[in-house]
Amino acid sequence: MRLSVICAALAAALALSACEGGPEHYAEPAPQAAPDSVTRARMAAAPSGGVAAREAVTDSETAGDGESIHPAGMLLAYAYAATVEAPGAAVRGLMEAHEGACRAAGPQVCVVTGGSVNAWGEDNVRGALSIRADPRWLQNFRDGLRGDAEAAGGRLVSLSTSTEDLTRQITDTEARLEAQERLRDRLLALLDRQSGTVGDLLQVERELARVQGGIDSARAQIAVMRARVDMSRLDISYQSRPSPVGRDVFRPLKDALDGAVANTVRALAFLVEAAAFLLPFAIILILLLWLGLRALRRRKAKKAAPPQPAG
Repeated sequence: MRLSVICAALAAALALSACEGGPEHYAEPAPQAAPDSVTRARMAAAPSGGVAAREAVTDSETAGDGESIHPAGMLLAYAYAATVEAPGAAVRGLMEAHEGACRAAGPQVCVVTGGSVNAWGEDNVRGALSIRADPRWLQNFRDGLRGDAEAAGGRLVSLSTSTEDLTRQITDTEARLEAQERLRDRLLALLDRQSGTVGDLLQVERELARVQGGIDSARAQIAVMRARVDMSRLDISYQSRPSPVGRDVFRPLKDALDGAVANTVRALAFLVEAAAFLLPFAIILILLLWLGLRALRRRKAKKAAPPQPAG
């Protein structure tokens, strides 16, 4: 039997086995599911002590006080958003304190993913900070936001939570990964036999390269989704407290006056440049008008003169 027929049969069999775990099979994830071979291999390859080295999220994963982080058998990605209002002079320091607390926890616990500060005077300051952190550490950090804001003379304006269930996506991707790995192993076994024509062997190698690409892509997708589950996200917005009369209350008027003077100077400069550009054309036009009027006067003078009598 030709190797191409064998490859086609292997691909069809594995496709059917993967389809058996379709939407009906994964509609209700089984609680307390033990980590599969792919998950165990990923955890074994992860550095010890890191967030990625934690066991798969099940009902056995609990916080330090015994409270469950995720519901049984569910893989949830949490995202939080908070808005802090403080005096303009305290906004930058408050944001730097929060960023420093995240960095001090270490990259395995908390990572700063973005931050910015914009100031329009001393009384109008805005900032933003984005972090990803271990859920247990982030829970304590979020609980302290109100106290931090009040200590800086401000307040916690809002705090919201959003959740995305990644259980089905991760389970489906892991199932496809296992099917692709089984197909890869069988293709490698076919190559080890070294039977068939050169064309058949090349076809097997091409199929093996395609399968390996799918394996790498599936592993990357699983790693990204697992990271979202293991590290929750928090976006903090900082804004200065509005002041009825501040140091910059007259700044708009000053800016308007400065703009008016600048606009006047620019207009005068434009008029000078326009006059210098149009001056040669104006001289030529005046000369042509003078010559035309002179010729017209001569013609009128000839018509008004009495005719001379003949010899």
